[in-house]
Amino acid sequence: MTMFGRKHVEILPEDRVKLPVVLGIKPGHYLAVLYSCIILAVLFAVLIYPGLSKPGVVGVISSEPSGAAVRVDGLTLGSTPCEVFLPKGTRTVEMVLPGFESHVVQVDAGGRIFAANFFPKKIPVNGTLATADPVAAFAAEAADYVRWSFIGEPTEVNQVPLSLSEGAYRTGPVGAEHKQDMDAVIKSALRFASTGAAAKDLLRAKFLVDASGLSPSPFTLVGSVQEAAAYIGAAPEGPVRAWLASLTGNAGQTDGSAGPAENAGHEGAAIRTGGEAPPLSRLVLNGQEFVPVRGGAIERNGAASPVPSMFMAETEVSSASWNAFIGENPEWSTDNREVLIAEGLVSRDYLLSIDHPAYPRPAVPGVSWHAARAYCRWLGERLPAALSGWEVRLPAESEWEYAALYFEGRGETLENLLGGLWEWCEEPYAPLNFFPAVSAAAVSTAADSAAPALDPGSPERPVKGGSWINQPGTVNAATRGSLPPGSSSPFVGFRPVVVPPANPPETGYYGP
Repeated sequence: MTMFGRKHVEILPEDRVKLPVVLGIKPGHYLAVLYSCIILAVLFAVLIYPGLSKPGVVGVISSEPSGAAVRVDGLTLGSTPCEVFLPKGTRTVEMVLPGFESHVVQVDAGGRIFAANFFPKKIPVNGTLATADPVAAFAAEAADYVRWSFIGEPTEVNQVPLSLSEGAYRTGPVGAEHKQDMDAVIKSALRFASTGAAAKDLLRAKFLVDASGLSPSPFTLVGSVQEAAAYIGAAPEGPVRAWLASLTGNAGQTDGSAGPAENAGHEGAAIRTGGEAPPLSRLVLNGQEFVPVRGGAIERNGAASPVPSMFMAETEVSSASWNAFIGENPEWSTDNREVLIAEGLVSRDYLLSIDHPAYPRPAVPGVSWHAARAYCRWLGERLPAALSGWEVRLPAESEWEYAALYFEGRGETLENLLGGLWEWCEEPYAPLNFFPAVSAAAVSTAADSAAPALDPGSPERPVKGGSWINQPGTVNAATRGSLPPGSSSPFVGFRPVVVPPANPPETGYYGP
């Protein structure tokens, strides 16, 4: 032991390791060679091998406007601006943006062998996307905006893209000559600004359209603010206008059972019945009685929506009436349910009955909006000669509510109009339906063959009247909700109307 407490260690001869001589080469020599080979191998693996095993370049891809999907040899790898790896050889880089002509570039990708992982060779790939119809391109973005508006307010885990304003940025520079039509798209989209986030996106889009997609100037800002104020001024007096002014609020939707609906600004309606009377005093189609309704208008908050003379089914379509339709249209039978589900025309509860004493039998259960429309088209083929040219369809919201008020307090009634089943309406659902859509922004549905250029569309359709599961007094003629048109629910049915020629449902609650 030493004075510091350490033990002396004696190294014996047998403890020594002596490397052998290999092929006459001393250990000091071949170890140096071995270590050099290891270092060279590591350098090769890090600096050379990546460039040999995966040759290519990094494409720095940008487009005007930005946001285009980037496809390399048919595979989508990102959106502009972005950097993507292009393997060595001739590569096809395509930039795609809805509503714009795709831009295709052939790139000869070479590569760099040395230090390709650390200092890859980069080449710029730029493209300018053109559109022959900037209004249609903007309307496509508006349709996306409408779909996202049904999600509700965004959260940390549920973000909502700025579809409408991004569309205005992309199409603004080329859409300056079409400002009137671009404004028409914004006004149609206004009906779906049902959340604070959607309202802000719409206002941003308005500013960009007025500034042709560029940063707004003080002059364009003043004009945009004035028009935005006019938008708000178009709302009825009361809580809805205050809500719009504060850019807060939410849409009223229902799951088809007992969910509440949006009532703000819809109370206190009145009707005028000075229109023409239907040409028949009695109409029976497929064994179902239709009640004549004299035309007029429904008024609320100083605005009015005209309502044509019509016939409305006295009851919701019954199972017996539906079975007659199925007999001639077996493609809508339960035997074909899986095909209809795959096509998005119905959901899993299609035509499934419910065993509950309060269910309003004999109403047919679980009919989707698409199925109800098919029934109406079939029933329209059975109109008498006196109604030549008339049409059988689902009622517009204004027509449904007008009929509810028309028979209120009269001797005649429409059975189970309130509290039977929620009843499908024809036109797309708009949370703020008191804003009229321009006449060019007509209805677009999956059942239609073509969509007008200005139509932003809607993913849901209105339902009215409540159902047998709603508590009495919680639903009135103004109550409204919405469901996707492919939904099939035991709480939702339908009641057709027969209307004169050239009477499509109003695109706005009070009409354009």
